[in-house]
Amino acid sequence: MQRASDLPAVSIFIANKIIDRARSAMNELCKIGIAENNVWHQHREHRYEILDDFEYLKQFGCVDATLLEIVKLVEVGELQTLPSFDLCRNQNSMYTMEVFEQGLQIEASRDKALIKISPTKLVELLMDVNQWSTAFYNIVSGARILGSIEGSYDEKMHVMSAEFHLPSPVIPTRKCVFARYSKQFTHNIWAVVDVSLEDILQSPSNNFHKRPSGCLIEGMPDGNSKVIWLEHVEADYSKLSDLFRPLVTSALAFGATRWLTSIVRYIEWSETLKAPKLIADAGGMFIFLLQNFLKTFLDNLKVEEYLR
Repeated sequence: MQRASDLPAVSIFIANKIIDRARSAMNELCKIGIAENNVWHQHREHRYEILDDFEYLKQFGCVDATLLEIVKLVEVGELQTLPSFDLCRNQNSMYTMEVFEQGLQIEASRDKALIKISPTKLVELLMDVNQWSTAFYNIVSGARILGSIEGSYDEKMHVMSAEFHLPSPVIPTRKCVFARYSKQFTHNIWAVVDVSLEDILQSPSNNFHKRPSGCLIEGMPDGNSKVIWLEHVEADYSKLSDLFRPLVTSALAFGATRWLTSIVRYIEWSETLKAPKLIADAGGMFIFLLQNFLKTFLDNLKVEEYLR
């Protein structure tokens, strides 16, 4: 990674904090992305997995010894009286109880898929804001890069802002300022992580934060990629209607599976355009019209939300 001063419009101190946050997030993503041992539980109705909050706190938060002892006593049925205990606060606000004081709820999901794209091409897509916005046009809008540390895709970083949405005017858009950091571990293993910077940089919204989220990518012998996608966020549910609350709280609306299925569909569409000319012309025109129709629809929903 190059110098912190390569991030424009911020002091060296702030830039170093951003770099440290991104590296710490990458470390957590790699650990929790492949974690087993009760950290993840299979959803009863869907293919994705749900994070066990307490196991997460034990490994990545700050839970004091008294609370751990209480849990052990409860598990063996020997708890007679409830002693006093306290959740100590970590200096990193992402891992404290402040999320609950702000009225935010935690969403965390993990999913896996084989994708017909090479690891380097996938990393390139994720690190190019235009390609990323196009691939995830059904989720992402208003994405832009605020600053970058340029270089190869190994340890490249962007400071970005974006909005995440569902095609419905009754589900609030989520706005976020975050760092995106890519790293190559071996010749065929990569990772790309996002992490919020609202506590470091000024943000237009404080109702949504990204904890370390992103994907682990392993190249397969056939040139495709095995991808583990992780979404771990804090979100405000106070403006959700009761009708759509289960869709959002279950992690179906913004969870890992939606991101994975979106990139799989985009790559399949891209493959259609590479087909023989007759098929490509017909399929490409249909895809182009469909994309533009949906983008227009989503833009109209966005305008409607701002007017409310």
